[in-house]
Amino acid sequence: MIKHVRWLAKEVEQWCAEGIITKDQGAAIKGRYPDVQLAHACSFALEPVSHEASFPLANDPCQDLPVANDHVITLSPDDKKTWEIDFAEPRWQVIDKDQTVETGSLPWHNRFRLVYRPPAREEATRLANKELIWHGYLPSRAFHGQGRVD
Repeated sequence: MIKHVRWLAKEVEQWCAEGIITKDQGAAIKGRYPDVQLAHACSFALEPVSHEASFPLANDPCQDLPVANDHVITLSPDDKKTWEIDFAEPRWQVIDKDQTVETGSLPWHNRFRLVYRPPAREEATRLANKELIWHGYLPSRAFHGQGRVD
């Protein structure tokens, strides 16, 4: 089932990009399938380590996504939460020289970090459990899209 839900998520993004459906309609479709909701993965950002190029995301579905109570995950000290992130998905593609590319197609010296960033305090003020949200910065080790890791 997960495979079909991922397929649907990619299709919905493409349909929105092509104007087949509106962004609101795409959000409504994704809302019917919990594994398609982007909110939890939107706490992650891809940041380049190199300062010689910025590599903005080509497709950022999180840019205008409002923060909601159901986006907050509360963990006890022994709890764990796992996300599966596929850097080949359009959500993680970057722009290099006016071209949309996967990070793995860039030269070896272009490395990135996956960074956990919760919503800003200002955005979280209306959430029910706002006092439980950690507002820190948690970067991964630096990596290249083909697998090289610090």
